[in-house]
Amino acid sequence: MTIGSFFLGVALLLIVALFISRPLWQPHTVPPVLELTPRQALEVQKDVILDQIRALDFDLETGKIPAAIHEQQRPRLVAEASELLKQIDALDQAAGHPAGAADQYQLAHRDDEIERAIALMREKRAAGEGAMVATAARPAVDDDIEQAIAQVRAARRPEKPGPPATAPTATAAVVAQPTMARFCPQCGQPRESQDKFCAYCGRSF
Repeated sequence: MTIGSFFLGVALLLIVALFISRPLWQPHTVPPVLELTPRQALEVQKDVILDQIRALDFDLETGKIPAAIHEQQRPRLVAEASELLKQIDALDQAAGHPAGAADQYQLAHRDDEIERAIALMREKRAAGEGAMVATAARPAVDDDIEQAIAQVRAARRPEKPGPPATAPTATAAVVAQPTMARFCPQCGQPRESQDKFCAYCGRSF
């Protein structure tokens, strides 16, 4: 073995040793913890429940779970989503200020997403009535969450101002004003409305 090969092997061993021991001597950085407000925490929980409902429906369609488990778990998840929606609206009302335009768009978008999920499931349920008999509890839960969405939207909707006071029409104003006297535009003498010629200067009207 030559001296050059020996030093090359030592250099390779040092490089490998430094690469392996790198996690030991590098500073360990802790990622910052994101603190959520109570409202944001409720939003996260609602999104998680919606994902669980979608996954549950998908598992039923693909045959991964039996219909009995789907009928047992889905009403509970829908009721939890409805309750979270009410809690979010209660926090908005307790804050004493309405949500901004971006927040209102986001909330309306998520409410529409829940309604679309309910409508989609009802269509699938109606199409598959011959294969599976739906229980009465599930439509009731769907109606509950739709009612909760309607209540939340009614609370968010600003009050419409009353109709403005009607101003007197032009016809009424004309009637209220006294009849103005008519005069000849040439000589300025008074004339009657039925006159066709001025009695003083002879101008035709």
